[in-house]
Order: sequence, then structure tokens, then C-alpha cells
Amino acid sequence: MFYPTFKAEVARRGLKPVDVVMDALKCSQKTAHNKVTGTTSITLVETTIIRDKYFPKMTLDDLFLPIEVSTEEDVQSYG
Repeated sequence: MFYPTFKAEVARRGLKPVDVVMDALKCSQKTAHNKVTGTTSITLVETTIIRDKYFPKMTLDDLFLPIEVSTEEDVQSYG
């Protein structure tokens, strides 16, 4: 799964998604990367922590609306 709105909002602030996840969740770069790329799921609690710290005016539904991808081409287009 990919979260294009999350990635777009992070980019608007001049940040990188992995850095935002690492900071908000106090996790390693590898763990953050896996969550951002969809290798590992982001839990509801984790999305709330990220939203509260970086995007308090957004709803979770808006920020983390997932898009399923099934091919490498899909991954590249949302990456």
C-alpha cells in the first residue's frame, strides 16, 4: 500500500517521508522505510502519532488514504 497524500504533504513541507516516520515513531531508518513503502503496515496508533505531530489539522482518512499497488510499475509511479 502507498499513501500518496501523506507523501505529498510531507514533500510540501520540504521533508522526506522516511524522516517523518523515523522522528514521529522513534524507529530505525529501515523500519521507517518499510512502513513508507508498504513492506510493513502502519498501525492506526502509528498513523495517529504521525498525524498529531506533523499534520494536526488533517483527518487520518485524508492523510493515510491507501492505494493498493500490485506491480513494480505501480510502485514506481507512486514511489
